[in-house]
Amino acid sequence: MPVKHHELSPSKFPAWVECPCFESSLEVRKDAAEGTKQHAVLEAVLSGDDSPLEQLEPQAKDSVRWAADYISTLSESAKISSEVRVEYSTLDGFAAKGKSTVFFGTADALIVKGNLAELIDFKSGAQVHSHRAQLAGYALAVFSMRPRLKTIRCHVLYGRSKEVDAWSLTQADAAGVVIPILESRQNQDRSEERRVGKECRSRWSPDHEKKKTQPHEQARIADTYQP
Repeated sequence: MPVKHHELSPSKFPAWVECPCFESSLEVRKDAAEGTKQHAVLEAVLSGDDSPLEQLEPQAKDSVRWAADYISTLSESAKISSEVRVEYSTLDGFAAKGKSTVFFGTADALIVKGNLAELIDFKSGAQVHSHRAQLAGYALAVFSMRPRLKTIRCHVLYGRSKEVDAWSLTQADAAGVVIPILESRQNQDRSEERRVGKECRSRWSPDHEKKKTQPHEQARIADTYQP
């Protein structure tokens, strides 16, 4: 049975930039079905199986094919890893293995080329909101998992409009985006969160919020950022 996203999933970061109290509703999650389907087909195509494309409507099929071609060109023959679990953890002397998980999420595609990585996220709709905060979360997690990386180039692909938002991040850049979001979220009064969160839903509706089957762990925000 599918479980919820991590409570601090980077997919929520863009909404939290506008409203730290935001909580997604069941209705929003139901709207994610089409996006989830397109992501599954994209994963298959990137692995070399084009047959699932026939399950999609013509516009969706065209969007997924466009995204797959973009990612393949970006790889320059390097390995493409799809649906990659990325986890941001910090040193913790009281935790197992000396580290505590702060958050985790799933990147649609990751391509590593020496000390450079290409990080790709596919959105089935057109660009309505910025998703840079989400990619900064994924990037910070990748940096913590791969210390040799110096730069991560982020790419958000908007399938319906065939637009790309691309930019580069260092580890410090990613931390500068993510840590304030986590701190703001942590500092919210819970009763205020429940009240205002309902109001936030009315003005923030992600084009999709993918369901994952990842194990849930208790998140803990470190007091200081440790590169």
